[in-house]
Amino acid sequence: MKDGGVDAHWSTLPLFETVTVSKDVSSSVLETRTLAKLGDLHERWASTLANRAASTSFASSSSTSLDVPTLYGVSASHTIMAFVSYLPPTKDNRVPGLRLIAMFDFGKEGFDVWNALAAAIFVVHCRNRMLQLKEWLLEPKIRVKEDPDV
Repeated sequence: MKDGGVDAHWSTLPLFETVTVSKDVSSSVLETRTLAKLGDLHERWASTLANRAASTSFASSSSTSLDVPTLYGVSASHTIMAFVSYLPPTKDNRVPGLRLIAMFDFGKEGFDVWNALAAAIFVVHCRNRMLQLKEWLLEPKIRVKEDPDV
């Protein structure tokens, strides 16, 4: 994120949330937690994009608006990791949902390198998407605390 200059944006408005549970927690609990976190993230994205579109300086430079980008969840329990995408509620379907992208078992012998490569590709995809969205995001406010000893 640092090399693309989106690390400050990413810390406040990421494209994915990570949800982990222990192996004795049911998958329905993991799904519920993932839906809740992605629902909150969707609301933050929608609010940020609406505020940006409403700003006068941005409205004059671009006449098009942007929908909330695809948001992802990384859900993990014990040695299982899954990538999911968030399906926000719509007029036709009022219940949000998750769509499974891929599932990986790090406990399966001989696949750990391939699983790690898949995770790296996913993170690079999200970084590249943030670079595309950078113009739509407000500059984050960086707070620097003053050192009382100086």
